[in-house]
Amino acid sequence: MFFGAATQENAAHSLLNLAAERGVNCFDTAEMYPVPQSAVHQGRSEIVFGNWLQEQRREDIIVAAKVTGPGQMPWIRAGPASLSAKDIHEALEGSLKRLQTDYIDIYQLHWPDRYVPMFGEVDFRPENAYSSVPIEEQMQALSRAVTAGKAGLLASPKSPSFKTRTACCAEPLTAAWLRCAMRKTLGCWPIVLLQWACSL
Repeated sequence: MFFGAATQENAAHSLLNLAAERGVNCFDTAEMYPVPQSAVHQGRSEIVFGNWLQEQRREDIIVAAKVTGPGQMPWIRAGPASLSAKDIHEALEGSLKRLQTDYIDIYQLHWPDRYVPMFGEVDFRPENAYSSVPIEEQMQALSRAVTAGKAGLLASPKSPSFKTRTACCAEPLTAAWLRCAMRKTLGCWPIVLLQWACSL
């Protein structure tokens, strides 16, 4: 999260090398990193990581990246105002270029294009609910990325599993559902990873 700003490239590469030497093989980044977010540094974490990735055997490294959801970052796709299919496509292409790779192993919606409690908020507040781009459009855009070989697994951090499920079909959330429901219902590849905010 800090590579390219607080952590300069040489130090970042030393940290990545140390992690890889200790057996870490999955690394997560995002188009909006480093934090704190700024127009000056946006995308630098992916560039720094991508430069390091060029010195590795690509098949040994699992790369996870995230598309930025709606928010107050006008330097990223003018806001972005939503998380449309066009936004997802543009974000993916930008990340692939910065990471200097042909594919991203785990591609994630950083946060949804609808209200969910996140960033320290724990209670769902119905009065804050809004909806923008339908999740079906987002899933179809992500599925096109998988079909094109530009993304492997799909993830949706900060998305409640019940919302992801009910947007796509009415079947219970089971392992069988994960394997086939979205393919049956929308012709989409399924979300296979969820990440919830928690405090230890």
